[in-house]
Amino acid sequence: METKARIHDISIDFESGKQVISLVCEKDIRGEYDRLKDKECRLKVVQYREGRSLDANAYFHVLVGKIAEVTDNSKVYIKNKLIAEYGQHEIINSSLVSLPLDNDIEVYDLEFCHLQPTTQTTTNKAGKLFRINLVMRGSHTYDTKEMSELIKGTVAEAKELGIETATPQEIKEMEERWRVKLEKAISNGCTEVIMDFSDTNLIDSVGISFIIDIIKNTKIRKIKAIKANKMVTASLRAVNLLYILQHSED
Repeated sequence: METKARIHDISIDFESGKQVISLVCEKDIRGEYDRLKDKECRLKVVQYREGRSLDANAYFHVLVGKIAEVTDNSKVYIKNKLIAEYGQHEIINSSLVSLPLDNDIEVYDLEFCHLQPTTQTTTNKAGKLFRINLVMRGSHTYDTKEMSELIKGTVAEAKELGIETATPQEIKEMEERWRVKLEKAISNGCTEVIMDFSDTNLIDSVGISFIIDIIKNTKIRKIKAIKANKMVTASLRAVNLLYILQHSED
């Protein structure tokens, strides 16, 4: 039985001297109560947090892929490294879980588990050196707060590498703002439009592909960008030049 609940009060049974805790449960547990009444149960009370959305985990893996590409590392390596730096430790019986491995093993390349290498080492009877690693939980087990910490650290790493960090939803909303502005310009017979990039983190082809589609399928012939970074500016110049070349014979 598992349910969201709130601790109502706690009292002492004066005959047994034991504590009696009262919980206010959100769902109807009377059926479970009848089944478990007078039986010994194991109780674990932890602070409730909303489960993280699958979108958040998917976004984390998108950034993992981008960082891996830029740094020329495998996705497994980057994912393990980020979880080791910004993730959550595996805890059993209130203790961290450690795993000694051959010191020559690159733990970030392992696919079967997530490990955080430490500075501690040990040797066996043969004198072989082993490094102590702490076991980390997989991101699919994180709640909202834990996932937020992982993504925050991952986004910081990505930004240092100049990688686009806007979420798919942010990109969708941004493109919709663009679409509304362009449709208005088109309806007014405009062939040139100025776009303000100051409120976005757009720096790669995510938005550029959208612009290319607009130029190909509308009467807009030129797009000027203000407050855009170097990559956006260079991409727009290429798009505008491409249009000129394609229509130079018209």
